[in-house]
Amino acid sequence: MANSLQQPAPSPKASLITDATYQQQFTSHRECGAVTAALRGIHDYLQELKISLSGRDVRFERVFITVPEDEVEAQYPAAIVNCAEGGEYDYSNLTPRTFDLGVDAAGKRLVLRETAEVTLNILIGVRCTDPRMRTCVAAMLEDALDPFDWMAGFRILLPFYHGAVCTYVATDLTFHDEVDDAQRRWRDLDVHVTANLPKLRWVGRVPELKIELQDEVD
Repeated sequence: MANSLQQPAPSPKASLITDATYQQQFTSHRECGAVTAALRGIHDYLQELKISLSGRDVRFERVFITVPEDEVEAQYPAAIVNCAEGGEYDYSNLTPRTFDLGVDAAGKRLVLRETAEVTLNILIGVRCTDPRMRTCVAAMLEDALDPFDWMAGFRILLPFYHGAVCTYVATDLTFHDEVDDAQRRWRDLDVHVTANLPKLRWVGRVPELKIELQDEVD
């Protein structure tokens, strides 16, 4: 007898916006808040990057949003994205706008309101195991974080946060060469990225928040 239980649909992935004329189109689909959405957006983007430089092919073996547990197998190069350096909600320069998304299956009207602009200071911490690997990863990030001629930075579509668009701009890149790290064969680098996206909330009745739980995000 076939198993009648249906597996949950996979969570949609964020994607790079390559069309300079793309116009924001909000949806009713939401799995998280704005801060988590911005982190998930750059996490998904980093997972897709790769570079071939001087005969060496490099891509991230693992990308994490949270610090991995000790039992997670080490695979390098690896990256962790977080907003440990904080962010802010700016309500001062934004006149709240509403967006009518139509009606749901029960006939209830769905209206979103943009209430603030969220600015996050995201840290991408990268661990490599030799100087050449780090050189390749740095070049890959320099290209990926500024991919277009028509804008500084890049934009990511966030299907898990109402289809919002987040703009990311890299601000600095730092190599770390400590004696103890060299003895462990660690060659680290940090990239700071500023992310901007709208803070959205429902007007009136709040639909149920759909939360996708995963054992591991990598």
